[in-house]
Amino acid sequence: MANFMPSPSATEWPQDTQTCGFLGRAIERIGLTVVSRWTASDEQVNLVHSAIVKGIKAGKLRICARLVDAVTDRLDPVTPETRSSVGWTVAMRNNFQIDVVRRRAWISTADSDCISQPHWLFVTAVSLEEFLTPFTAVAAAKNRAVKHLANILQFDRHLGRDHGWEACREFGVTMAQFKSHIWPRAREEAGLPQKARAGRKKQQGLQQKV
Repeated sequence: MANFMPSPSATEWPQDTQTCGFLGRAIERIGLTVVSRWTASDEQVNLVHSAIVKGIKAGKLRICARLVDAVTDRLDPVTPETRSSVGWTVAMRNNFQIDVVRRRAWISTADSDCISQPHWLFVTAVSLEEFLTPFTAVAAAKNRAVKHLANILQFDRHLGRDHGWEACREFGVTMAQFKSHIWPRAREEAGLPQKARAGRKKQQGLQQKV
């Protein structure tokens, strides 16, 4: 499994605090929970970014920011409305930083001279746990279904997919989850090819007499 390292600047990321984790570092944990077989591919990272943006905009993931060059761990909350969905995505691609405009005390308001300062993005530990809980429950249900079906396939290696679906319905999984994840994974764990060989087609119609 590849570690998520979106840029060389990752080595400069700030440390987590007691109440918040750096958002860039939280990406891998979210990916491992949300995506099946997380490899940190570009496609998977984009999928996780999208899930995070939705979580932020819905108020499920609470974001805080800290000045990049700050000498203290003071974090200020960032409301979802401060960025559009595209803006939040850009911030994650920008090494998980946002620019916050702050007015210098020695510059008069009349001059309207504002200074843009880069800030690191953090996510509160509590909101991250709450955000991941539903995904964790779904992942656990899929894993139970895979193990159950794999055991069945070890004794009945010719079990059809329809019967396999019936055996997994008690775990509360969806048909889409069964087809894309549970069925191929269970066959693999049972030592079978992920895709079953096509059955012998039934002869359609009667052969014409010569």
